[in-house]
Amino acid sequence: MKKIVLLAFSMLLVSCSSFLNSKPASALQHTLVKNSCADALWSRNDVTVFIDDNMPMLASGPNRIIVSGIQPKKLYAFDSVAGKLVWEQDNVLPDTLAVNNLVLYMTNLNNVQAYDIMSGNNIWNVQLPSSDVFTSLNFLEDRMFAYSSNGGFFILDANGKILESKGPNLYPMPYIVGDVTYAGNNKGIIAFDTITEKTIWQINVRGPFYSGLYFLDDAIYFRTGGSTVPGKVYAFSKNTGELLWKYDSDAISNVYGVGPNLYFLDLDGYLIGVDRKTGLQVAKLEFSPRPFMLPTAGLFIGGYYVTGDSLNNVLIVSIGDSSQLFALQIKNQ
Repeated sequence: MKKIVLLAFSMLLVSCSSFLNSKPASALQHTLVKNSCADALWSRNDVTVFIDDNMPMLASGPNRIIVSGIQPKKLYAFDSVAGKLVWEQDNVLPDTLAVNNLVLYMTNLNNVQAYDIMSGNNIWNVQLPSSDVFTSLNFLEDRMFAYSSNGGFFILDANGKILESKGPNLYPMPYIVGDVTYAGNNKGIIAFDTITEKTIWQINVRGPFYSGLYFLDDAIYFRTGGSTVPGKVYAFSKNTGELLWKYDSDAISNVYGVGPNLYFLDLDGYLIGVDRKTGLQVAKLEFSPRPFMLPTAGLFIGGYYVTGDSLNNVLIVSIGDSSQLFALQIKNQ
């Protein structure tokens, strides 16, 4: 699988809301407290990114941030460093978004579409033989793995040709990394041989795993909990299943790596940065006001998510209770 694929003075980030005539800004607005770990590049206050436990309406790649959710049935691509709108697509309402090798992939029902992330030009469209919604996309080199809500699993090549299909009722969702397949469920994670299906190792960690498993280098990172339930962040060896470290925080976002560090949001209103190898905290960047709010009965808000442009050391932070999107330039990487 490809490498799936910041504090005394407060500073209000420059708003880019004039770029689009979209919904009114949220009454609640956060600012990032000035720090020595990251520079503020740009922000938007009109982006409600809806996120479930599998896939956000937000994707990133070199020099690009792709967003769905500013206006219904529209897809937007921004320059990740400058924050300028680069291209947009009308009549687009994806179920999933993912970027791999400078290509944006998205699904709507059983339709898979591929776009060039730099220009927005459509490359190909494929209808998969399934009547169910696709809930996630994963990649291994030039192959794409599409997983549907009924447990169906399709493997496609870079041109959208179906190479293999499995299921339905293939649970939990598999992550195929070379000769080893990984799967996470409410009991933990299991690694087994892709061909023989013989178990290699198994760990018991109470799930579910918010936004799934995140593979980077020789480790598997994830946080437990869900979109309304904070969780803890873990790192395990991809090869042996050994626990590398655990960060005991009320994490409310997924985890994402930029440079040597891993970043995530916690409920207290901080962006936490930890060393990927040791799990030791290297940054604690404060947002004001804090804490953040999670969706509850009668409070319908967006999700919390972190992604980025690793080529330019840019981290993108989605804050659900204020419909804000922040771009941060990570220093000393």
